[in-house]
Amino acid sequence: YVMGNFDTEISGIPVYGNVGVRVVKTETESQGWGDKVYITTDEETGTYSAQINPTGDIERVNLASEYTEVLPSLNLTFHVTDEFYVRTAAYRSMSRFQLNAMSAGVSYETCEDENDTICDADTNTDYSQVIRSGDASGNHLAPYTAWSYDVSFEYYPSEDAAITAAIYHKSFTGGYEVKTERRDITVNLDGVDSIYPDVAHVVKQTSDDESVIKGVEI
Repeated sequence: YVMGNFDTEISGIPVYGNVGVRVVKTETESQGWGDKVYITTDEETGTYSAQINPTGDIERVNLASEYTEVLPSLNLTFHVTDEFYVRTAAYRSMSRFQLNAMSAGVSYETCEDENDTICDADTNTDYSQVIRSGDASGNHLAPYTAWSYDVSFEYYPSEDAAITAAIYHKSFTGGYEVKTERRDITVNLDGVDSIYPDVAHVVKQTSDDESVIKGVEI
């Protein structure tokens, strides 16, 4: 970060404060574990059975990401009189998601997990229906960011008394939304690792939602 202090006058009013900028580069790596599906073909009936991690071996999942945010700030104090001050601030800030939102992992639901009226594993001969869905965690989400603006008016009639009023406005960007992604995954099909295509995964992705908080404090 870089910050500079200043002390000057504007129209005869003493003004002091600081201006600066902070550059934050964040690199995140998550290591976790995920399900592996083992599929067996019944040659006589043409049906499929699926088991998740039947050997107890689970798949390692590694995720890596990075982002850079530029966070400027400006703080000004107007020394109008010895009893009356006006303070202003404008700055950009960021807030990361909690670490548990970045844990890597994936789980699956198979035909065996469904109600028989939806998918009956005893009669299912459609290979595309063996794995019904996936739930992927650990998509690294970009942080919340906010532009904040504050103005306060402060009157000090004595050393132990103060009358103040402040106006603030904060504009937030960020958050997450739940989406469905289609992914190809690796399964064990009759003892051989194979690609199982187009599995619907529920994931969390960074959103561009915006919100505003503003108000007055007295």
